[in-house]
Amino acid sequence: MIRPNNLTKVLFSIWIMLFIYSKIVRSFNLYYFWESSFVCWTFFILGIASLFHSISSKLSNSFVITVFNIIVLSLCLTVILKYGIVFGMKSSKAYNALDKYVSKNVDFKAELGNIEDICVLPISSYSSRSDSSGNYGNATLNIILKGDKKYKRATAYLIKEPDSLRWRVVRIEKE
Repeated sequence: MIRPNNLTKVLFSIWIMLFIYSKIVRSFNLYYFWESSFVCWTFFILGIASLFHSISSKLSNSFVITVFNIIVLSLCLTVILKYGIVFGMKSSKAYNALDKYVSKNVDFKAELGNIEDICVLPISSYSSRSDSSGNYGNATLNIILKGDKKYKRATAYLIKEPDSLRWRVVRIEKE
């Protein structure tokens, strides 16, 4: 019988705690660490990777060990790339356009108060291309708007057209 190692147990424990915490804060409208529901899935993926690693260390077939190690590496790289892209997105021109739009929007200020932070979630997408007509692109940013009164989850749709120098917010859908 293969048993999970201590790292796997810790990762799955953190995942369970963050999952429960995320459900509690949203149910009771507590405005602290709303990103926990997305962070918890990172711990789940890393827990699966750790479990696969502990299983592969008990196997004797080198091909199966190689396959398990490739799966572990792929899962870890997926997590690293996803968070790297999210952190990189905060310095993008699309994010800057969204930040300006939200900070000037009267409806958001009335509902949420002064916007203190915009948290980009790892399920966002961003695309930018160049050709003879210029630079263009689109972005779908899944965000948490953090106001001093309350938080709100939303999806922002942005576009950059070839004849424009700036990104433009098309719409924001609040959840």
